[in-house]
Amino acid sequence: MTHPFDPFFLETSLGARFCVHYPVQGQARGVVLYVHPFAEEMHKSRRMVAEMARRLASQGYAVMSIDLGGCGDSAGDFAEATWEGWRADIASAANWLKMRYDLPLTLWGLRLGALLAADYAMVDGNCQRLLLWAPVSNGEQHLTQFLRLKVANQMLSGAGEGAANTTQLRQQLVSGETIEIAGYALAPGLALPQAQAKLANVMRGGLIVDWFELQGSVDRPLPPIVEKLASEWRNKQSGVRVHQLVGEGFWATQEITDVPALWDVTLQVMQRDVSDDESNLTVSASTGTTLQVNAEVNAAERETEQASQSVVSRQEATISFHCQGETLPAVLSLPAQSGDVGVLVVVGGPQYRAGSHRQFTLLCRALANGGIPAMRFDYRGMGDASGPLHVFEQVKDDLRAAIDVFCQQQPQLRRIVIWGLCDAASAALFYAWRDPRVTGLVLLNPWVRTDAGLAQAFVKHYYRQRLFSRDFWMKLLRGGVNVRGAIGEYVGKLRQARNTKQIAVNQQSARVEIDPALPLPERMAEGLARFRGRVLFILSGDDLTAAEFRAVVNTSPRWQELMQQANVQQRELKEANHTFSRREWREIVEQWTLDWVGE
Repeated sequence: MTHPFDPFFLETSLGARFCVHYPVQGQARGVVLYVHPFAEEMHKSRRMVAEMARRLASQGYAVMSIDLGGCGDSAGDFAEATWEGWRADIASAANWLKMRYDLPLTLWGLRLGALLAADYAMVDGNCQRLLLWAPVSNGEQHLTQFLRLKVANQMLSGAGEGAANTTQLRQQLVSGETIEIAGYALAPGLALPQAQAKLANVMRGGLIVDWFELQGSVDRPLPPIVEKLASEWRNKQSGVRVHQLVGEGFWATQEITDVPALWDVTLQVMQRDVSDDESNLTVSASTGTTLQVNAEVNAAERETEQASQSVVSRQEATISFHCQGETLPAVLSLPAQSGDVGVLVVVGGPQYRAGSHRQFTLLCRALANGGIPAMRFDYRGMGDASGPLHVFEQVKDDLRAAIDVFCQQQPQLRRIVIWGLCDAASAALFYAWRDPRVTGLVLLNPWVRTDAGLAQAFVKHYYRQRLFSRDFWMKLLRGGVNVRGAIGEYVGKLRQARNTKQIAVNQQSARVEIDPALPLPERMAEGLARFRGRVLFILSGDDLTAAEFRAVVNTSPRWQELMQQANVQQRELKEANHTFSRREWREIVEQWTLDWVGE
C-alpha cells in the first residue's frame, strides 16, 4: 500500500532527530506518534511499522515516527542516550504534531517503546490514547534479558565460568560503567531508569488503552500479567481493551516477518467510534503537567550540554525518490568539501538503512568526516520504503535509481563505490558490471549460500571449533554431550557436503553463460568477472557466512583466479563476527574503507 511520506530531521535542543511524517489528505481525524522498541527490535520491526503508518494515514490519521536520540538516523551516540532524553524527544515530536494539527494525541509504541510511551503519557495530558503493541510490562525484566546477551556472548567466546552474570553486570551499571552488548554501548543513564519503569505505574484517569498481544496459537491464554494490569487500569478509570491475536513476534524473527492481522485489528480499533463513556473520561492537561514536561526537556538539555562533544565536519540531509512507482527514503552524509567519489551503502539481510547496531549510519558519518559523501537508503519493501518486499536478487532497479538520485544531489560525483554486507554484497556483484558509474565495490562477508556450501562450512567452522573448545571437552567429561548423536550429525553433514559438491561441479561444466538457474556462487563469480573496477573483500574470522565464502573460493578454480586479479584485494578481521558488532571492529572496517576509497 503506497501513501506519501516525508522524511525529515527535527531540530531539537538535544540534536537532530530523524522523523517520518505521514500526512493526511484533507481533514485529519487524529494524530498518532510512534515510539520504537529497543536496539535490534527497532530494525526488525521497521517494515511492519511503516506499513501500519501508511494504512493509518490513508484513513485520515496523521502519523509521525521518530528515531530517539542515539538510535537509527538521529544524532548522537547510543552510549549518550538517557531515558529522560528519550522522553524529551517524545515531547519534541508531540509538540511538532500539536503545532500542525492541534488534535488529541495517540501514542503508539512497540515493546519497550510501548512502555516508554506509557511512561510519557503520565506527564502529557494531551495524550488521550495509547496503542500498545506487545508492550514490555516490566523494564527491569527487559534489562535482564538484554544483559543475558552479554553473558551468552562471553560463554560462546570461551570465557566459561569467568563470564560475568547479570547481577554483576547490573552492579557495573550502578557503579557508573558503560557496558557494550551486541554492538550497543549501554550507559547507566538509560539502563537504570529503564529498570524502574513499569506499566503498573501508569495509572491515569481518562486514558484510553488498546493493548495488543500476539500469541502462538488461538487457544493460548493471555499472560496473567496482562489480565492483572488491565484490571488495575480499569479500576483507575482508564478504558482498557485487550486484543489477542495469533502471529509471530516480528520484532525478533530471523527474517523480516509481516503480521497482517495486527494491521487489520489496529486499524479497526482506530476507526471504531469512541463511546460517550470513554470520551467523558478524557482529562485536559494541567499547568503542572506542562511544567513537568518542560522540566524534563530542560534536564535533558543540561545533560547533553555536559556530555563530551566531538568535532563534526559533516551535515546530513534526507531525501526520497521513486522506483517502479514506490517511494524510497535515503539519508545523505555530506562533508564540507568532497571530491568526485561517493559511497552508496546497500542494505542486506533483515536490516534497513541504519544497519545492525547502527553500523551503516555510523559508517556513512565516518566517511563524510573523512571527506567522502555517502548515501544509505531502503530498497522497496524494506524499512520505511513502500511496496512489496524485494530480496537481494531483485533490486537492480533500486540500485540504479539510488545512484541516479545520489549523482543528482551531488553533481560533482564521477565515481560510485557500492558498499555491501552479506547479501547486499551479492546484490552489488549482480549490478555493478551493468553501470559504468560504479568503479569500486567493498564487499563484506558475501552471501554465497547453497546447501553444499552450508554443509561444508558447518563441518569446518562449527565442528572444528568445538573440538578445540575447552568448554566442549569439560561438557563431554561431565556426560553432557550425546556422542552418538553428534557423530551421526557430523557424518550426515559430511555426506551432504560431498554429494552436493559433485552435483555443483556437474552443473558448472554444463553451463557457461549467466543463467538464473546456476548456483548462486557461480552467478556471483560471473558478476565479478564482468566488473572492471576495484574490489575490496572484508571477511570476518568468526562468521559462518564468511566461512562459506572461503569454502567456495578454496574449492573453485575460477573463484581463486578472480581473487588473484590485480583489481581485487582482501582483508580479514579474525576476531570479528558477521556484523562487526564491537566498536573496535566497526572502527577498523570504517578506516579500511576510508583508506581504500581514498587510494
